[in-house]
Amino acid sequence: MKTFITNIFSTSILFLTFCLFTCTSCINSIADTDDFTEQQSGKGVKDLTFQIEEYSVKPMATTRATTTKDFKYIEAALYTKDGNGEYTRDQLVEKSSTDPEFMKVEFKQVPYGNYTLVIIGHVADSHAVMTNPKAISFANDFVPQMQYYTQELTVDANSSTTNSIQLKLGMAYFAVELLEAIPSNVTKLALTIDGTAKAFNAIEGIGSEVAQRITSTSPSETGVPGKKLGVSLWLMNEKEEEGSSSVTIKLDATDADDRIVGTHTFSAIPLQRGYVTTYRGNFFNPALGAFELTKQTEFGEGYQGEF
Repeated sequence: MKTFITNIFSTSILFLTFCLFTCTSCINSIADTDDFTEQQSGKGVKDLTFQIEEYSVKPMATTRATTTKDFKYIEAALYTKDGNGEYTRDQLVEKSSTDPEFMKVEFKQVPYGNYTLVIIGHVADSHAVMTNPKAISFANDFVPQMQYYTQELTVDANSSTTNSIQLKLGMAYFAVELLEAIPSNVTKLALTIDGTAKAFNAIEGIGSEVAQRITSTSPSETGVPGKKLGVSLWLMNEKEEEGSSSVTIKLDATDADDRIVGTHTFSAIPLQRGYVTTYRGNFFNPALGAFELTKQTEFGEGYQGEF
């Protein structure tokens, strides 16, 4: 009798063990299926971090930001695109230079899917408006010195959570170098730019929303023979390749009564992103040698002037 009861107990234990193993396998199978379904259906989420690498070029002038450390602000956004090609912003991150982790951009709980990532670093007076990646606008409708990064990315279970990226220059540079002495009665040099951009299209990497802008400077040393005074400014590049652009720039010199002392118009200016387009010549005495276009050089390797 005792042996019979022992056998029944042993059989029960084996049966319960079998059931437990079977149920555990079922649970694991269901969990695996759920994970697979979640990944395939795009219902998962993931945190993403983008670390911006330090990037610098040789400085053109002390007043121009040439490294990522000089930026005042960084903005980053993730966009989705519908079937009509229209973009909707999904997430936005805004950083200021006072942030101890200024160069780190973090997106939290990003749903699985396809996105366009845009990151902008710049020296404007306030954060850029990132509503539309094709028309990113800046304070005072002016695109300052800036760098950017654009990438199409898919967020899924296999996406890397930490990424290292490097921004690139988003501007072309225009400079004028005056080779003759500056008349002592000249109190201001002004540039009027037609065809520059007041917004940035980060998808195509070009300027958008053409505008006119006027910028001016007061010569620091007037009337000094041989003084090379450069008048320079940032322009949004409208073409990736070299060639004539639709940008026209007029240089005016005025006296204390705002009377025009000299004027010159530059047209069909070849612009190339990340390059300096420099004109050298005699503004006040063109008979000594009119303005000539020098070869374009990469930013940081060309004209060292003042503005």
